[in-house]
Amino acid sequence: MWASAHTGEKTRDVIARWRQAFAVLGIPSAVKTNSGPAYASQKILEYAGYLRSVFVRTCDLKGRIRPTGKPDTIRDEESGYNKNLFCIPKHYEEDLERVFIPHGLILDRTERLARDILQDMGSHHIVALCVLKGGYKFFADLLDHIKALNQNGDKSVPVTVDFVRIKSYCNDSPAEKISFVGEELSTLNGKDIIETGRTMKALVSKIKDKKPRMVKVVSLLIKRTCQSPGYRPDYVGFEIPDKFVVGYALDYNEYFRDLNHICILKEKAKEKYRM
Repeated sequence: MWASAHTGEKTRDVIARWRQAFAVLGIPSAVKTNSGPAYASQKILEYAGYLRSVFVRTCDLKGRIRPTGKPDTIRDEESGYNKNLFCIPKHYEEDLERVFIPHGLILDRTERLARDILQDMGSHHIVALCVLKGGYKFFADLLDHIKALNQNGDKSVPVTVDFVRIKSYCNDSPAEKISFVGEELSTLNGKDIIETGRTMKALVSKIKDKKPRMVKVVSLLIKRTCQSPGYRPDYVGFEIPDKFVVGYALDYNEYFRDLNHICILKEKAKEKYRM
């Protein structure tokens, strides 16, 4: 697509291709077909840095998708993306600093995690356990990808689901006590973010009391924090700096779960929504 902008291909065709890319990556299509080649070129250049960063993060130097044995590491100095490039609900626009991980990138990484899980599980029946509330969107998208692979792959495995609710946060600090709601605990855990690992270690211990054949933990995010005792789940989407993030079902006192992207919260927003 990038080369086509320099080879005389019709502007409307270039714009159509870039719009497809924007849709996949979860960013708004701001290129207008009726504004001429100059405007289109300007918009393409504005998004080039964003698209290049996504490509570098998800592909190696030869354009192949990175292997997923290790999580995608987001460095401490990375600040995310300008929120004005994305569709953000009006009621949250003043509360967010930046978009940290775009929705399109989350979905792409989740699809690869689903492939890894099915490969590792072999023919075992998967009992997928969702950790509510923060894990529900990741869990749903992960199961959608597993279902698609089951339907279209050479082999398939049965999947059943269950849920457990854990309360481990108040405002932006871990709660002193971890409370569980729900006792039907089984095999594969789906959680959105792991920080110290304290909550997940407690949950895994409780699950193992049921004597399942195996227990695997998948988490979309894991934080690099000095408070961590070194716990790491079996599957990780992204390793991120010690920042307080919201969106994609991650909340701050029940707000921001309805954001598609994972975002960095402004300090003044923490005061606004503090309990």
